Amino acid sequence: MHAPAIQNTPAGPPSAWLYYGGLCLLVLAAKFALVGQVGNSTPFWDQWDGEAGTVLLPSVEHHLSPSSLFDPHCEHRIFFSHVFALGLLKLNGLWDPKVEMVAQAVLHTACILLLIALCGRALASGPARLLLGLFITALFMIPFGWENTLWGFQSQFYFLTLWGLLGIACCWRHPTLSRGWWAGVLFFGLGLVSMAGGFLAPAVTCGLLGIRALRDRGGWRRQAVGVCVLGALAATGFLLAGHVPGHDTLKAHSLSRFFMALLKIGAW
Repeated sequence: MHAPAIQNTPAGPPSAWLYYGGLCLLVLAAKFALVGQVGNSTPFWDQWDGEAGTVLLPSVEHHLSPSSLFDPHCEHRIFFSHVFALGLLKLNGLWDPKVEMVAQAVLHTACILLLIALCGRALASGPARLLLGLFITALFMIPFGWENTLWGFQSQFYFLTLWGLLGIACCWRHPTLSRGWWAGVLFFGLGLVSMAGGFLAPAVTCGLLGIRALRDRGGWRRQAVGVCVLGALAATGFLLAGHVPGHDTLKAHSLSRFFMALLKIGAW
């Protein structure tokens, strides 16, 4: 027997979507303003080897192999970022990090709109949606993430967010092992070749299926199979992550150092 899908309230009238869309345009405008004022077209740091040397130059010289799009960059496999950079090169005719910054701003704003849509389904009242929109706008208009905005080689973070959100939404909204649930598994698979952290989304969703099993004791076997599928996917993503010996000194070597770093990031 299928576990019941999670029922959500409607996302709201068209005026709510106009409101959310307008707020996202404000976020996009803030990003464009930041890129326009202080953005620089000079490639920076990992762009030279992770982008130009790996895919752009081989593409221009006509010896780019499809398999090289999956080659690891540091600990990450950034297939979609490579395709993204190649597409912008073809469209623009010139490698320009500022063009990448603008395109990434659109991609990030799309992720924000998706987040609002998913959260808004659980909000029944207009004031709650109003506060959600204002909170999201204030969170993303202020340029705390200026490094991501002003670096053309950051689309992997946004692809990771996009596939993770879609995967979690599909696996939570649809009965385990249903067609919609498997669509979520597909999105998680795309996340594995977006960035090394892609394995975390299916791992978290295993916990969500545990909650579902507690709510539907009769369907625990189906949830157990789902956990095994997602667990195998998370393990695959973890094993796909590359190892860079030179980065070992940058890692936390004890739990205390890990939590201190986590505390500093959280404070920021």
